[in-house]
Amino acid sequence: MSRFHRKIPSGARRSVLGDVVLPGLAGTAIIVALTVGTEGCGKSASAESAPAERAVTLVAEDIATVERRELATGPIVSGTLTARRHAAVRAEITGAVTAVYADRGSEIQAGAPLLRIDGRSIRDALIAAAADVDTDESALALARQRLTRSERLLTGGAVSAESVEDARQAVSSAQSKLAASRARFASANDALSRTIVRAPFTGVVSARNANVGDDIESGAVVFEMLDPRTMRLEASIPAADLSVIRIGAPIAFTVTGYPGRTFTGSIERVNPAADPATRQVPVFIAIDNGDGRLVAGLFAEGGVAPSAGSALLVPGAAVERANGSAAVVRFAGGRIERRPVVTGREAPDGTLVEIRSGLALGDTVVIGVSHSLPTGTAARLTAPSAKPGAPVAVPTAR
Repeated sequence: MSRFHRKIPSGARRSVLGDVVLPGLAGTAIIVALTVGTEGCGKSASAESAPAERAVTLVAEDIATVERRELATGPIVSGTLTARRHAAVRAEITGAVTAVYADRGSEIQAGAPLLRIDGRSIRDALIAAAADVDTDESALALARQRLTRSERLLTGGAVSAESVEDARQAVSSAQSKLAASRARFASANDALSRTIVRAPFTGVVSARNANVGDDIESGAVVFEMLDPRTMRLEASIPAADLSVIRIGAPIAFTVTGYPGRTFTGSIERVNPAADPATRQVPVFIAIDNGDGRLVAGLFAEGGVAPSAGSALLVPGAAVERANGSAAVVRFAGGRIERRPVVTGREAPDGTLVEIRSGLALGDTVVIGVSHSLPTGTAARLTAPSAKPGAPVAVPTAR
């Protein structure tokens, strides 16, 4: 017989659920026990059915740190590095090369020999000129003695005035002949010194165009030299940016071949005329290259900073803009949150943006594909030193 059809004891009653409720304390105890048991079963079922929250893993490419450093807001410049002090060294006489003393990359002191040209014929001419000088000096001395004797005899009436005048003409002729021979000697001596091509200044040989045995003509370029301590960047800027350019303005730039390294310089000169085809204005930027690391011919790119200053910076990719407002996605306390910010100056290429309010130094912002994660998403960072696949969870703020 079912409990719903059992005979109910005297004084008892049924509940709306069909349970038998006994009067007095005992009945009350039964109802409480049933209620507690029912609630306990409900909580257990809810805990088992609720899924555990999974955290999104962020890697180094997904985040950036708010930093404080200088920001260049001027126009972007690009161009080629050249040496302010450079020279094409030319041969000054014609002849065969008999010796070469330097090669490309050689560091040469001012006046040091670079190349020697055969000077045997010049040396012979020098010897002949020296002999002529000796002969002509003797002839001039003899002519002067004769002139002195003629003038003395003229006083005593022993010779005529015409004889004295002839003696004076002989002295003048001897002087002219001696001057000519001395000029030939000086020319031959100078030519002999030019058989050795010397460095015009202290620097480095950048090109060599002659070898031993080559026959070279006077005026031919045999070497090219530059002084690496006087490097400069020859760049161009749009004519529209001339208003923010000033002499002495600092510039920070990168150079092909030196990844991750930034060099500095300052605007030295601005060309007074723009290129009629491109409307670009050449500018010349002086660079301190005391360590000699930079070499001519490399491509460089940087930004002129007419008003540089320290600022809190984030990558441009971290900033969202909509309806005139800006926001960033910050990672803090183990969760993703979207925060409104006030931005300021920007790098000309948009890679850096100044944050004036909304973030603090050292905050972590989200970039890349993770930037689209909704607010409140749980996340964790992969430790930089951990092996791939071994993420480290960031504790959630309590």
